[in-house]
Amino acid sequence: MPVLEPTDIIYRETCKDALVGAAAGMHRHRERILAVRIGATDLCSAYGLRRPRDLSIYDLHLVADVIGDIVIVFGCDDGTGYVVSGPVWECLSGTEQVWKPQLRTSPFEEHHARRFRQELNADNLEGLIREVDLDQGNRLTGKTVIHPTHVVAVHPLSVVTHEQCYGASEILDDESPAASSAANTGTR
Repeated sequence: MPVLEPTDIIYRETCKDALVGAAAGMHRHRERILAVRIGATDLCSAYGLRRPRDLSIYDLHLVADVIGDIVIVFGCDDGTGYVVSGPVWECLSGTEQVWKPQLRTSPFEEHHARRFRQELNADNLEGLIREVDLDQGNRLTGKTVIHPTHVVAVHPLSVVTHEQCYGASEILDDESPAASSAANTGTR
């Protein structure tokens, strides 16, 4: 998994050319590349930034803009793109949370899991959960983490739901009404 790190990608003037050049170099070895990783920690360092646990990487606009450019060049869904992995989550517990917790209480109360919500907040996992959700919304797959406790949050969020699997199967089934609808809209 090649890692896209600062070099010329941090400068708006050279970013596109640097990414297109990296993509051309990777295409020669396409069969050996499982995914492309984003060196978000190095990107932050290049700008003199350190992400606090209450902010996602997408809250740091300098870095978020580079991530967007990476997805534009490497994340195409037309057969030329790659799987692009979400940037590393490097926050550890032990720092006081500054912002109000974002996880809604009602789903936890319905399942008598209020304490679990508190543990997620105390272990910095609420921010990680939010960032994984934002990764997926930005077409990134997977997440690199630095501590085993982070896996508890990342794995469940990476599971394909029954509904998603069923929907995909319907689109792939030539006899399904979903398949003809997908074929007519060009999404198949």
